[in-house]
Amino acid sequence: MTSSPSRPRAPHSHTGNPNRAAGAGTARPLRVLLLVLALVATSCGTSSQAADTPPDSIPLSEEEEQARVVGGGTAEQDTDPSEDTVVEIPDGVDPSTLPAAVNAALGRGVNLGNALDGPRETTWGPGLEAEYFQLIKEAGFDHVRLPVSWAGYADPNPPYLIPDDDATIDSDEYSSIWERVNWAIDQAEANDLMIIVNMHHYDELHADLDAEAPRFLAIWEQVSQRLADAGDHVVLEILNEPHGDFNASASLWNDLFVETLAIVREDHPTRTVIVGPSNFNAVTSLEDLELPADPYLLGTVHVYAPFNFTHQGAVFADPIPPVGVGWNPDHIGLAEIVDNGSWETEVNAGPDGATVEYTAQWAGLAVWLEDAFTPTSLSVTATGQTGLRAGCRTNSDLIEITEIQISGTSTYDIDISTCPDNSTGVFLMNTSESPQTITVNAFELCTADGCQDLLSTQRQALVDHFAIAAEWSDRTGIPLNLGEFGAFGANGQSPLADRAAWTATVVEIAEGHGMSTSYWEFYSGFGIFDVETQTFVPELLDALVG
Repeated sequence: MTSSPSRPRAPHSHTGNPNRAAGAGTARPLRVLLLVLALVATSCGTSSQAADTPPDSIPLSEEEEQARVVGGGTAEQDTDPSEDTVVEIPDGVDPSTLPAAVNAALGRGVNLGNALDGPRETTWGPGLEAEYFQLIKEAGFDHVRLPVSWAGYADPNPPYLIPDDDATIDSDEYSSIWERVNWAIDQAEANDLMIIVNMHHYDELHADLDAEAPRFLAIWEQVSQRLADAGDHVVLEILNEPHGDFNASASLWNDLFVETLAIVREDHPTRTVIVGPSNFNAVTSLEDLELPADPYLLGTVHVYAPFNFTHQGAVFADPIPPVGVGWNPDHIGLAEIVDNGSWETEVNAGPDGATVEYTAQWAGLAVWLEDAFTPTSLSVTATGQTGLRAGCRTNSDLIEITEIQISGTSTYDIDISTCPDNSTGVFLMNTSESPQTITVNAFELCTADGCQDLLSTQRQALVDHFAIAAEWSDRTGIPLNLGEFGAFGANGQSPLADRAAWTATVVEIAEGHGMSTSYWEFYSGFGIFDVETQTFVPELLDALVG
């Protein structure tokens, strides 16, 4: 597909209602959407679970559009999942263009990472080939996600143009990023694949939002115009993994997204647009995502939990997580409800409990809870040989309650009712003069509101993690795409069987919530395809589409 030339346009208002461009008018109930979604899912070969999860509500009337800000939710938006859902859409809108149907069509996909998201296409990898799209389709995938480092091609000075003839591109096949992206879009269409085109690796924006926001908006204005005539198989994603400056305040990302969406809607009034929360598209940041009343939005999250497993040996992480970490759905580690605040301590899941490696005296196993609580007791069963100081935390203060001695397998019920009412976590600190390793077999915290297990199986931790995303999707009526997930190979030092088990478990849970999935990535460190042998890694391919 050739790129369309830039064209004059009327000045845009960044505060306008994007639904006006979408033809939002008199609302009517649509009672056949479930059937439509089922047909879409069947034709694309996707799981019926995606088709069975339509949005709970889509705003229609002008009053609803003005009043609704999704993310926080209202009592009126909360619905009983067991009840029949009636989805209302604007008059004259093809239901197959709605995000629920698009999400079903996306189905299962793979990221074409380390290609167009690099400084230049072959900087980080071998680049893209036409046959890759055919191989991906034949393997059973429904879409590709195409990360693009648009900012790396744009002039740093106003008007921030992305050139049609770029002397920095060393290729006989194309002379601009426009040509290359349109080529990828055409390859996807030729192979009956959906394609997600995103903005990737805009590091300057994350580091200096105030200075770079005008450039970001100008780049999106160009991308929006150039892809205005792209086929229905194209989905746009505004920004990959907002972080940095955006983490200072949720409103910074929310406000910039509204501005950007208004620009995109001038050229793409009904195209599905993907948006995720700040903090690297973290599931736990969904609650901070406030979106405009636009019926064509698809949410996204990225999942790499547990990080010490999925990123072991990753040289791009700082510090590099050590290798040798396994993953087993039945092994027991820290529960989803807690934040691992340990210091000088490695915590890994094991068959009998969490393996805790204290690397020094006074190293600590520490778990923090999101909300403050009134402590009553702490029950600990541990196996090993060391002394432990047990206590609680309030903000940054550690309060020691008692010291216990672990010898063999010991169980202790510790009264922590003297901890302050605004406690935020508990800890077990090593008192031995040397490093020690113990296994925490049971770990239960009781508060004024009841007791909760601080350990769970690794599968249950993922189930609980995805439940947060599913609740947000149910409450807001916005379907979800799992835009990235994967386990780094660490040059063969990460057990392939464990990577496959983790991948299959993530796919199972995500699809159970009606989410489309985009594995990271095709042929690099997380990859499912070996470029040298031109073959897929069978264990990972089976986990994704088997």
